[in-house]
Amino acid sequence: VRDTWTNRAGEYSPAYYAHYGPNETSAVIRESLDEFLDRDAAILELGCGSGRHLEHLADHGFEDLSGVDINAEAFDTMRETYPDLAADGTFYCAPIEDLVGEFDDGQFDAVYSVETLQHLHPDVEWVFEEIARITDDVLVTGEIEGPVRGSSSEP
Repeated sequence: VRDTWTNRAGEYSPAYYAHYGPNETSAVIRESLDEFLDRDAAILELGCGSGRHLEHLADHGFEDLSGVDINAEAFDTMRETYPDLAADGTFYCAPIEDLVGEFDDGQFDAVYSVETLQHLHPDVEWVFEEIARITDDVLVTGEIEGPVRGSSSEP
């Protein structure tokens, strides 16, 4: 899984998501953060890809934005698609498990992830405690990729 996302091209690649831009999930993240944080809050996205969710936050006045992604192409795409975000934010190209230990306790007012944490290998389960450690106020995760079992939309 790690190799797949590190080298992802075509469908579901950073360029693929940049093409679609911010979406309903971006709005839900912003609404969740709006409820608890000021615009100068330090925010980290785990698995930021090309930055479409962070771009939505920047467009709505959030200023201290950071992201981590395993795919180097994500940051090339970000510089092309969201140049202001790329210039103003702080970004890390690394696996989450190689990076989270470098952050201070409560370094980020909010940490969020969209359909990323589900891809972590069971051997790095300790990462979840580290994510909680670096999060000061708000932790948002969205990990559902399909219909919820028992929902009316399930085939």
